[in-house]
Amino acid sequence: MKKNEKKYPGVYEDKKNGTYYVTTKAKCLDGIYVSVIKRGFKTAPKAYAWKNEERVRLQNTYSTTINNNKTEFEKLFESFIERRKNNGLAVTSLRADKYKCDLYILPFFKDKTIGKITNFDIQTYKEYLGKQSQLNGESKNKVLSLILSFFDYLVLFNYIKSERYNDYKRILERFSTRDVKPSGCRGVYGPEEFEVFISTFTQENEYKYKLLFEFIFQTGCRNCESRSVWVEDFNFITNEVRVHSGVSNKTGSGKVERLEYLKTNSEKLIKLPTKLANRIQEWIIKNDLKAKDYVFFGAAGPSEPASANATQKCAAKHFKMIDLPPIRIHDLRHSHVCNLLEADVDPKMVAERVGHNDVNTTINIYNHVTKKKSEKLNNVIETIFS
Repeated sequence: MKKNEKKYPGVYEDKKNGTYYVTTKAKCLDGIYVSVIKRGFKTAPKAYAWKNEERVRLQNTYSTTINNNKTEFEKLFESFIERRKNNGLAVTSLRADKYKCDLYILPFFKDKTIGKITNFDIQTYKEYLGKQSQLNGESKNKVLSLILSFFDYLVLFNYIKSERYNDYKRILERFSTRDVKPSGCRGVYGPEEFEVFISTFTQENEYKYKLLFEFIFQTGCRNCESRSVWVEDFNFITNEVRVHSGVSNKTGSGKVERLEYLKTNSEKLIKLPTKLANRIQEWIIKNDLKAKDYVFFGAAGPSEPASANATQKCAAKHFKMIDLPPIRIHDLRHSHVCNLLEADVDPKMVAERVGHNDVNTTINIYNHVTKKKSEKLNNVIETIFS
């Protein structure tokens, strides 16, 4: 053990980056242990001070969020969500998890005792979820994935045994996703359809939105990620952009904020088409933007990102101008992935580009594209070997 580790327990040196990182673990009033890892401290004393403050914060957070009027299942699920938050899950993902829990998990499990949930209960829940007609197959699978993660969390803290979790996992098999679009997707645009849409942006005061929508369509970044990029995130020598944050106006502060991703594997370096890179560079020069200015800035100027509301209003206005089915801004990301897959780009490379941790996520979400490719393969086989 090094000198710093003796003097500052829980603080470790990151030799590669010349910084320190810290781990802290606290047992909260409900008996649950939570742990957090944070990197990037310049000195060991700063890391150690943060560790002690974080330990107190964790204990206070967990003890105050547990409400005695809530059922055991609700209390534990809140602790599970809080742990995901402390492990760096994005704010938007946490909101989605809570939404899925409130609508599709708690109505069934709310009054059940954790230790008395039987295989029959799990099978009945699978049938209950299958009857939710407003969800397609992929959306139902996301709910299954969330509740299985929760049960895995219960195993970690000895609320249920691993054998029982394996039974639950066996019963909660994925729903079929055949012939479905990406979850929640209204449709996708090919390059020709997108050109029709983007050609309606003729006003000078809407050029930044035109550039933003081109950026999303040609990089596959999420809307919140795209609006968060600073000038310094671009490298115009290599035509690359570093995406490592998102923006949210639901953080409790009342304004749009930039949220850094805590997980290093959430960062991605994306290659830009040359023409798009040139237009972005010209935009930066024209507006005299500085290193930490937002490229796609809001009404308040470069110090603040464009708001989701203003972006959506602008998109809706221009979708009405064209004779094509309107889609969501997020569907521009879906369009990017679908266009790459239909062009026979390796799914693994597509997954890395858009930030999917597992290539199976890409394949499962875009099942309708892979089915088309399978049919194309069958036609080729028929042609060659008939």
